[in-house]
Amino acid sequence: FQLLSAWLLDASGKAPIGDGHPLHDIKANPSGPSHPDVFILSTSEESAAFAGMMGVGMVFAEFIARAEAGPAIAAYRRAFEPSAYRAEPWAGTAVIAYAAATEEAGWRGDAPRRAGTVSMLSGRRRRFTTVEDAEAFLAEWKGTPLLADVESRAIAGEADAVRAKLADKAARIGADEVF
Repeated sequence: FQLLSAWLLDASGKAPIGDGHPLHDIKANPSGPSHPDVFILSTSEESAAFAGMMGVGMVFAEFIARAEAGPAIAAYRRAFEPSAYRAEPWAGTAVIAYAAATEEAGWRGDAPRRAGTVSMLSGRRRRFTTVEDAEAFLAEWKGTPLLADVESRAIAGEADAVRAKLADKAARIGADEVF
């Protein structure tokens, strides 16, 4: 992180790399008065806090971590230190959502993702290439705590309802944006 940051800030002129530094002659391009915004994709409270300490933006990958972003966003905001990249914290979360014309179509279309998640978390990893295969697999898990947990975090259904769930989620967990 420090090396990338040094090159970006040197190329923008914000913090030139000094003549005595071994990397002085290596230049990032293009150079100019600005630099790209820097974000860390986090999957834990620890990596979110690191992003805060570095003073960069943070996006929590719920789709990878399979955990709610709220605790990580809180850790990021507590640890945030202003930097050359940003004066204020900025946190987002990346989720999987499935929207369709109807609630039923949304849940049905999301079945392969839910089945894949249950399969992976149960140690029976497999792919579901049809909705029918996914629904049959999910029926085997009906009433289990694992399926209940996966479905409680699912964001699927009719498009306006999904949009509202995403907005509610952002407000509840303190996210500036949901991807």
